[in-house]
Amino acid sequence: IWVQCTAFAKISGFRCKDVLDNGPHSVTGFSYGAYPYGMNYGLVVEDVVTRNGRHSIYTTGGNESGTSAWYKYGYPTKNIIRNCVSYNSYAAPFDTHEQGSDIVFMDCYAYNTISDNSGTSTTLGKGFSSRAFRDTFINCHAIGCSKGMLVVDVDHGDENLIKFIACTVSDTFNGFNGAYSFDFANHSAADELIVEMINCSIYSCDRGIQVGNNVKLRFN
Repeated sequence: IWVQCTAFAKISGFRCKDVLDNGPHSVTGFSYGAYPYGMNYGLVVEDVVTRNGRHSIYTTGGNESGTSAWYKYGYPTKNIIRNCVSYNSYAAPFDTHEQGSDIVFMDCYAYNTISDNSGTSTTLGKGFSSRAFRDTFINCHAIGCSKGMLVVDVDHGDENLIKFIACTVSDTFNGFNGAYSFDFANHSAADELIVEMINCSIYSCDRGIQVGNNVKLRFN
């Protein structure tokens, strides 16, 4: 479901299975469940279940055809994604692109996200991936995924606080390079990225938390 130019809209209760337009494990296909694209203010996506796709819920600005002209189409702001479940996605089922602000994920589950370890995308095999400004993850869980939760290096030009509250990563697969449970890799801008973890847990995983240069990590 592609949604654009809305205010306080809602997507609720749909099921999506085997949306693989470019074949199984496609990295290039637009095999998404819900796709908030460009300007969407106060959008709610809830009770969505996806199986065997690329992304489950994926937010992005309106950067048509990979251009930087997002300002023509706006970007998602204050969206809430809640009570959504993904099985066997290829890239991160819950993923925000950099053109977005104040997006909240609540009570979402990523099961068995797949990766062939090809290295063609940083989001392959992740349960959750954050690139937008001031993302928050509350009671979200990555279970049996190739990798856990990722904050990608994006320079927003202002202090960016990403929150993980009561989140867990468990049973990540063995043998994948960089398969951290929580991955906060090197950040290009000093004194900008702050990650706050509150009551988060890691179970049966190879690696715990990676904190790179110019990343401030707070525990509460």
